[in-house]
Amino acid sequence: MPPSVIVVGASGSVGRPLMLEFLAQKSKFGRVAVLSDPAKTARFDDIQAKGIEIVAGSFLETKSYKGFEVVISLAGNAAMKLQPAMIDAAIAGGARHFIPSEFGADIAQNGIWKNRLRVLKFILSSLFSHVFPPTWVDF
Repeated sequence: MPPSVIVVGASGSVGRPLMLEFLAQKSKFGRVAVLSDPAKTARFDDIQAKGIEIVAGSFLETKSYKGFEVVISLAGNAAMKLQPAMIDAAIAGGARHFIPSEFGADIAQNGIWKNRLRVLKFILSSLFSHVFPPTWVDF
């Protein structure tokens, strides 16, 4: 069965091109969706018209992830510190894979990356506490 994917933070510089690629590859997925703050769903009218589902809700609520196997987080620096709570909500909602927002950064460097390092430590500390096998990619 094709995977179902929900993207958090899809309105940014990585999210828009990613959603366009999902549109091009849509036949390979069961469902493709963007999780959006209910007050901001109009930002995605164009891709919704082309077949991307919009889930209006909070990335901290379990119900937002129901029916999705894969969560891709594109959270920016302001929301980075909330990713551990996102992961917990996604797992409770039934997600089997969570791809954290770690695109192009060496998070081993402290300072500006402290929230990203916190997310990595959270993921590593909780990998074995869940019933599904984790997916982990390290570059």
